[in-house]
Amino acid sequence: MTNIIQPFCKPSSQEMRAGVEVANNAMMLTGFLRPKKSHLQKFRTKTILVAFFDCNRMIHQKFVSKGQTVNAEYYDAIRKLLLLHIQRVHPQMYKR
Repeated sequence: MTNIIQPFCKPSSQEMRAGVEVANNAMMLTGFLRPKKSHLQKFRTKTILVAFFDCNRMIHQKFVSKGQTVNAEYYDAIRKLLLLHIQRVHPQMYKR
């Protein structure tokens, strides 16, 4: 039993292929798979945003849920939320 230390030498092409196969198998076992190709998909989604502005900035915004119709009752409810928001966040504007 002799341990012979060999100087570093370039591996043969067969050894290289075997090393690549071992590396590929190890990557597959540990979850390093290639990412799937991405494909563009068109979605038919519409988003409605009701926003209130003053002369400087946006004061309040509310996203309308899917299937909700913006009618007078819904708008009035949002307007009441706007007044509560102004009282809480911008009290100097509410006092005017």
